[in-house]
Amino acid sequence: MDGEIPEDGLKFYFYQRVFLRAAMRFKYVYMVFPRAYSKSFLSVLVLMIRCILYPRAKLFVTSGGKE
Repeated sequence: MDGEIPEDGLKFYFYQRVFLRAAMRFKYVYMVFPRAYSKSFLSVLVLMIRCILYPRAKLFVTSGGKE
């Protein structure tokens, strides 16, 4: 069952829904969150939703490297 979405859908906390709304509404978003906030999951989810809603959009993800 790992990696599968439950039949009743995903359930987000209030602060996660606020992040999703802000990320979908504005072009640039800068936020700093603590551990266990699901930052990576929510960021990829926003990109996937944008790809579905806006076909032919050019989106990308970057991450820091070992310095």
